[in-house]
Amino acid sequence: MDLRAKFLAALLVPPSVFVGGVAAVLLVVADTPAGHALGAAFVALTLATSLLPFALFPRTPAPVEFSVAEAESIAAHRRRARRPRLVALLPFVAVVGAGLAVAVSQSPPGVDTLTLRDETGLQSLWLGPGTPDHAALPWLTPERDQMRLASHLVWMIDPLIDRRESADLRVATTGIYDELAHDERYAQAGSALGLAYTELLGGSARSGQVYVDRAPGGGTQPAVVFLHGFGGAIEAYLWALRPAIHARGYALVAPSYGAGFWDNPGGIETVDATLAWMESTGAFDMDRVVIAGLSNGGLGVSRAAQAHPWRGVAWLSGVVEADEMSAVVAKQGTQVPMLVLHGAEDDRIPQDYVDRAVVVLKGSGANVTYTLVPGANHFLMFTHRAALEAALDSWLANVDARPPTPG
Repeated sequence: MDLRAKFLAALLVPPSVFVGGVAAVLLVVADTPAGHALGAAFVALTLATSLLPFALFPRTPAPVEFSVAEAESIAAHRRRARRPRLVALLPFVAVVGAGLAVAVSQSPPGVDTLTLRDETGLQSLWLGPGTPDHAALPWLTPERDQMRLASHLVWMIDPLIDRRESADLRVATTGIYDELAHDERYAQAGSALGLAYTELLGGSARSGQVYVDRAPGGGTQPAVVFLHGFGGAIEAYLWALRPAIHARGYALVAPSYGAGFWDNPGGIETVDATLAWMESTGAFDMDRVVIAGLSNGGLGVSRAAQAHPWRGVAWLSGVVEADEMSAVVAKQGTQVPMLVLHGAEDDRIPQDYVDRAVVVLKGSGANVTYTLVPGANHFLMFTHRAALEAALDSWLANVDARPPTPG
C-alpha cells in the first residue's frame, strides 16, 4: 500500500467508521423518509471516505533508482489507475447528494420571526444572539428519528438506563411523536437539539430558540415557563405538558439552553432574557407566570426562584437541591404554591435525595405539594402522563386560587 494512502486512511477511516455505524442504525430505525435518506447518505459517505485514500494513491511498483523516463512512466501509470477508482466512488457521492436532497426537501420551514402570533399552536421563535442554522443535521433530521436513534444507543453509554428502560422510553416517545405528527404546527416547528449537540461536542452553551404554545382563546395569557433537562429541549416534552397547561388557560413558554446545564453561567441569563421578551410582547400576564423544570431544569428553577418572584414553582422529576431550598423560600415566601413531582422508582435522581430537599422546604414553611408516582422512573413525563396532568392541574388550580399580589 502506498505510504500516503496509509497515512490518509489512518486519519479518515476511524471517524468514518464511527459515523457510519451511527448512520447505519439511523437507516434501520428511522420512522421517516428524511431519516432513512440521511442514514443512507452517511453510510455512503462513510464508504466513500474509507475508499478515498486508496483511490487517490493507487499502489504502483517503484524501483529504488529510476530515470526521468521511468519516473514519468510511473506517474502516468498512477494517473491511469486513479481515474477509474475515483469514478467508482461516484455512485456513493450520488447517494449522498440524493439523501441530502430528500432531507432538505422535507425539513421544517424554519424558526419564526420574533412576531408572536395571537393563536394557539406551537411557534418556534429565535431570540438571539446570532441566527439559527437551518442547514445543520439536527435541523434536517426529524426529531422523532433523533429520539429513536438515541433510545437504541443510550443504554450503551449511560449506566443508569438499561436496554429494557431504553425500549420502554422508545415506545412512549414514539407514541407521543405519532400524536404530534397530526398537529401541523408541531410537525413543522423544527428541532432545538442542535444547541445541545454543540455543547456536548465541546462548544459553548448557546441559547436563542424558544418554543411558545399559546392556549386557545388568544389575548393576554398567564404562562408556564418550562426549563428542559439534560440533552436539550424536545417537542415531546411540550406535547406531554400542554393538555393540563392549556386546560387552565396558560401558555407554554420553553426556552432552550445548550445541553441543559442551567446552573452554569448563561443559564439564569437565558431565563432573564425570556422573561424580558415575554414582557415586551404584551401577550402574557406577567403577574401570573409560573416556572417548572424537568430533571436538570430543576437546577435552573432553583436559581430562577432566587432571582425572580413567581406565581408558582415546580420541579418535575427534577434536581431539587436541599441546600438551595431555604433561599428559594426566602425569595418566594410561604404562600407561593410549589410542586415536587417525582417517580418512586427514579434511580437517576433517587427519592431520598428529593426527600431531603422537601424536608427543607417544609421546614422553611413553604406551601409545597410532594407527589410520588408509584412505579414511575425518571421518565414519568412520557410513561405516566395521566399522573403528570393530574399533578399539573392541581398545582395550577392552587396557583389560580391565590389572591392577587398587592400592588
